[in-house]
Amino acid sequence: QILRCCRRDRQGAVPVLAIVGTAADGAVGGPRVAGLIAAVGRMLVTPPVSASAAEVFDQDTLAALGADTRAELVPGFLRSFRDDLVARVGRIACAAARGDRATIADEGDTLESSAATFGAARVHRAVRLIVDACAAGSFADVLAGVDDLTAAAADVVSTLDDGAPGHNRLV
Repeated sequence: QILRCCRRDRQGAVPVLAIVGTAADGAVGGPRVAGLIAAVGRMLVTPPVSASAAEVFDQDTLAALGADTRAELVPGFLRSFRDDLVARVGRIACAAARGDRATIADEGDTLESSAATFGAARVHRAVRLIVDACAAGSFADVLAGVDDLTAAAADVVSTLDDGAPGHNRLV
């Protein structure tokens, strides 16, 4: 198991990655490890690009959600989506690193549904590509898709955090 944990500290400010691995018969490295190390490196050195709320969330979808429930509940729903998104992206990344198709499919299907509910189209597309690549057995495409999903999730988190505490950029 290469990547055991992806999480944020209790204040949500500092990303924490724990990378663990075991070597059998002196075999350290390989394409999976090299890909993971490259992905972690990109996350650490690539400055985030701030996307506008309209680029990250479909505003019509959010308006419909507010109309179907109560508009004052939408900020709380979005906070829950944000937290769930961060956790699921971490689990998908961990599962991809260890080649766990079942977890990728389960987490991916759930995340795809919630992303559609909130109009997070880029997250929705990225996770769909991961699930499809996993089903086809193309783990190189899964790992590339995890990079795209991570970037899309970072835009969601950034957009929601920029609107904190009431997420007024969105609703």
